[in-house]
Amino acid sequence: MENGRTEMEHTRGKSDAETTSRGPTLRRTKQLLRFIDPRELPSLLDRKKAKIGGVPREFFKGDKDIDQIIVTKNGKRLHCKFSDRRIYIYDEDNDDFHFSSTLNILDDSKKIVGFSINTTNSEKERVAEGYRYPDLYPSLLFAEALKYFDKKISGNPVEQIRVNWFDDYYGGKSVNFDEYHANLAALGKDPTEITLAEREEAVRNTWTGRLAQAHGFTDIKDINDSLAHRIDVTFAK
Repeated sequence: MENGRTEMEHTRGKSDAETTSRGPTLRRTKQLLRFIDPRELPSLLDRKKAKIGGVPREFFKGDKDIDQIIVTKNGKRLHCKFSDRRIYIYDEDNDDFHFSSTLNILDDSKKIVGFSINTTNSEKERVAEGYRYPDLYPSLLFAEALKYFDKKISGNPVEQIRVNWFDDYYGGKSVNFDEYHANLAALGKDPTEITLAEREEAVRNTWTGRLAQAHGFTDIKDINDSLAHRIDVTFAK
């Protein structure tokens, strides 16, 4: 943000060459604005902010391994671990609350990134309905993790995202698991009659599905929903 104006507003009146060079970033920002948590907006719109929630932005530079505990403004202790193949950020006092992203590289140098994110549920302590962990901003950490792993090891961009959604997730419900099944139920069809295209659309209209699309992962490479308690999904560019 500059002089009270958002990044998008600041581009108005600039030359086509200037705005075109920043086009992908602006388009992604507009897409994220549609569904991210309002608490994440300052960090999204002002990339000069030193922290993303409680996580120092400099940790995502990727120039060195990190293993530090950060005390946030909310008094939480976030343990931040960054290496070539993993980002793991968790509450030191209750690691149910965490953001984890792992890089896998196949023989053909294809990069696949997996995510495990929980900011709402806990088996270790009682939390109120609608609770959101105050110092983990999942949408923005997701975006930074993708950029972080783009730079790592081979230098090739991340090509796929793999996620697992569970019915019982740290003593609560997985938002993605519930959204996926709600999307299928809204079709009003017998489960045996639901097509692959309809299942793919149900995946796209989940929290992770919308976020993956905002970052260019628009192809649903694989869906495995054969188990009652788990769904495995792979997004690809």
